[in-house]
Amino acid sequence: MEKMKMHSMNISNSRIHIMEKLFPGCITEIADAHGNISKAIDFDLFRQEFNSALVEGQQERYQISWPGKQQALLTANAPIVQTLRPQRSESVDFDSTKNIYIEGDNLDALKLLQETYLGKIGLIYIDPPYNTGKDFVYRDDFSEKSRKYLIKSSQRDDEGQRYVSNPESNGRFHSDWLSMMYSRIKLSRSLLDDHGVLFVSINDKEIHNLRKVIDEIYGASNFVACLIWDKNHSAQAGIFKAYHEYILVYAKDIEYVETPSSENADLFEAGAMKRESSRHPMTEFTFPSGVRFNAPHGTELKNSWGEIEKVELVDGSMVCEYGKTKDSVTLRAAFTQKNQMQQYFYGDKSSLMDSRGQKIVEFYFTSSGKIKIVKSRGVETPRTTLKDYGTQGSISTELASLFGIDQSPIDNPKPVAMIKDFIRWFTEPTDIVLDFFSGSATTAQSVLELNADSNSSRRFIMVQLPEVCDTGSPAERSGYSTIAELGKERIRKAGIKIIKKQS
Repeated sequence: MEKMKMHSMNISNSRIHIMEKLFPGCITEIADAHGNISKAIDFDLFRQEFNSALVEGQQERYQISWPGKQQALLTANAPIVQTLRPQRSESVDFDSTKNIYIEGDNLDALKLLQETYLGKIGLIYIDPPYNTGKDFVYRDDFSEKSRKYLIKSSQRDDEGQRYVSNPESNGRFHSDWLSMMYSRIKLSRSLLDDHGVLFVSINDKEIHNLRKVIDEIYGASNFVACLIWDKNHSAQAGIFKAYHEYILVYAKDIEYVETPSSENADLFEAGAMKRESSRHPMTEFTFPSGVRFNAPHGTELKNSWGEIEKVELVDGSMVCEYGKTKDSVTLRAAFTQKNQMQQYFYGDKSSLMDSRGQKIVEFYFTSSGKIKIVKSRGVETPRTTLKDYGTQGSISTELASLFGIDQSPIDNPKPVAMIKDFIRWFTEPTDIVLDFFSGSATTAQSVLELNADSNSSRRFIMVQLPEVCDTGSPAERSGYSTIAELGKERIRKAGIKIIKKQS
């Protein structure tokens, strides 16, 4: 008989859990009169979610803060009066393709996408400015509508673009960058579907701040991983040479994100016993005769064997006869797969799967008397260190080759193969992929190539500011005046390359 609970459900905690699902940024930590910490709702931030004016609050809270944060939240919530206009003359198969390239301010674009794509994006990958002191940030001030004022205050250039350089001498160096990222990350979350995943490339400069910002917006519990991309290329960074960058990975809801499926069913093996511990205590199991035993004919193990993963002979004999156990044998060890062994040896082995849905093919003994498990790979467990995507030099050469020029049109392009893996791991064949800092459109090429490789129909939405190419840069020398023009041409060239390869 099950024991009855002698207390009622904590209704307050259950409601906070519901709120955390809907508004993770409104959950904070507070201390009671005895110093005990618990989760609570930050009602100031909650009120701000439903207000188009700033909401002031004096409550102390666990959060990251900077000058301009409230304005960034207000900016994310502020409506705009704009629309997207199709450019048929620049499009390829305009009436049949479902891919979208948006040339313009990504903050405006993210707001306009809310109406049609709310909860419909499967994966977002962005490679934003790293705030190195040499790149640009957006100035998102909607309090003044005058184009003349925006140009005069350097919030727009002569062509009306709302971006400015952000030198380290700027007193708001970190604050301006954080405000720019906050409003855009804020808008990105609502576009993802429940299974959606966010990938953000970043370097050492702002990773600590960026992670706190995404923790607040997506919820710290939805953090998936911090990937380290080994670029195989060094850049002097003070005392050390930096060979890596980071990619932060967050889920909209971690409960819906599964381990990536494997595209092949190759066999792999793992140990089925551990060192004795409270988690893996010593227990007994009786193995029938005829179990594969990878030892010379006539080998016999007696009493106990193994140093770290100790095995004790309880009953029967451990004798190898032509590659198999001669008799049944009862062993005592810290078994990790005891339920699976029971089903494999004494039940329906044909339906036996592990907790990840991978088929269990066999259990066998090694020559030293340890039990191993063999599985058919059904899932892929990616490493957090990414090191198999070529050198930065080879990636740049590949991009230059696509454009038919001697030098990469942009500095430090990301590897197509890496973005393809991200998309393959965490999207379905018909999902939509969004990149609102699309740059040279690496993400778009990744989607096109993955579709061709797997006969899938994923779609992309790219957003890129028509940022002017640097004078004398490879892109400018090749005839591209803006990064957006470069990105659009890359999509065309990548599509042509795929068609030629398939024909």
